[in-house]
Amino acid sequence: MSDSVLWFSSEMAKTLHQVRPQAKFAFLSYLSTWEPPKHVKPSQGLILEWAPMEQSFAHALDDPTSPTNARFRNYFEANLEIFGPANSQVLGYWLDDTLFSRLYFGKLPYSPDALKGDLAYYHRMGVPAITTFGVISGRDYFLSHASPAVFLYPSLLWDIGVDTHDLVRGFCRDYFGSEVAARVYDILAEADKMVFVEGHELHAGRVKDREFVEAVSKALRLAHDLLDSQSDPVRKARAAKLVSEVSSRFISPTQPHVDEHIPGWHRH
Repeated sequence: MSDSVLWFSSEMAKTLHQVRPQAKFAFLSYLSTWEPPKHVKPSQGLILEWAPMEQSFAHALDDPTSPTNARFRNYFEANLEIFGPANSQVLGYWLDDTLFSRLYFGKLPYSPDALKGDLAYYHRMGVPAITTFGVISGRDYFLSHASPAVFLYPSLLWDIGVDTHDLVRGFCRDYFGSEVAARVYDILAEADKMVFVEGHELHAGRVKDREFVEAVSKALRLAHDLLDSQSDPVRKARAAKLVSEVSSRFISPTQPHVDEHIPGWHRH
């Protein structure tokens, strides 16, 4: 399939160059074309667009503990040998709420180390352009979510060496008026390593594990304390969104209602 799509993409590039000689056309490495082509070579003006939708979002792409990401990394590096780093770009899914919402994850994942690891890996590989889908991650998303993931992404693109913990503390000071929220996000980062999206599926087997429940319960208590401490109506509303976002971790993704038997959960 990769050879067939690459041949077609090359023909499209040749046709396009008849009217726009400097134009670039992308070979989309996605789903049936993640594996590198074996016979067809890219023509002039063709670039690789790498779209690893089924990667693990709990781990960086070069995390050796993730077999899924190791497979995608092998595909990517093999494709990179064919196209060359200068003729490549990444189409990521870190801010694609349509991906995570349709899998009942319910929000953008908060995995700052994984996000930074991905971007640092692509930077080391010499990829000159990194983009991401941001479908549904707009105004409506922020009316009900307070995740700093959208803030972290462009900050890391600007400076991949920046400390994500410092960034989040600054975000929390500006947005909530308190660094307490940063402690909440630190805990959620650990929770999002236990219940996460990978292979276009929600891996929620640990949603009732004691470790997961205790972590999210602690985050929920801290978020409630932050809410109670707020007097400014705008920041109080933001803290309320944080409480809602934390508490949603307790909802079993396989049921349309809250599972009241999960330890530590109290329905209000």
